Amino acid sequence: LQEYVIGGGGLVAVGGPNAYENGGYARSSLASLLPVRVGEATGGTANLVLAIDISGSTEGNLSTQKAIALDVLDQLGDRNRVGVVAFDSRAYRIADLEPLGNTRQTVAGRIRRLRINPNAPPGGTDIGGGLLGADDLLADRPGTIILLSDGLAATPERPVAVADQLGREGHRVF
Repeated sequence: LQEYVIGGGGLVAVGGPNAYENGGYARSSLASLLPVRVGEATGGTANLVLAIDISGSTEGNLSTQKAIALDVLDQLGDRNRVGVVAFDSRAYRIADLEPLGNTRQTVAGRIRRLRINPNAPPGGTDIGGGLLGADDLLADRPGTIILLSDGLAATPERPVAVADQLGREGHRVF
């Protein structure tokens, strides 16, 4: 199921009296795919990194990816810590992980200025590298990575393996 979702397939999760925590999903392989974290609330702040694909294959949809990223920023409270990584065959740190209240306009401006990298090193799109770049921003902090990509990877197995590893380390990848 995880490979299907990472490969672009959709997943709909519906709650109910035996869903999520009451269903005992906290330690299941399904937990990393759920739209909520199972367990106690953490106080309304999060560490979140946006990983945005700027490879040549995204030329037709980079504006959509940027619009989604900006929409995410608009929905987050000021206390959330947000960082941004862009990637093609390498990961590039665009904005450090900082509270959004102090950096919202700066981060939004940097996202708006993202462009396809005409000088990208050869090797195709390294989605796994983008995820690892996001992990570097999170450092030792638990967090969420929102991956925005067309899904065309140079090696399709690597992003799945990296996302799985990040999930075992306590990060959520969407």
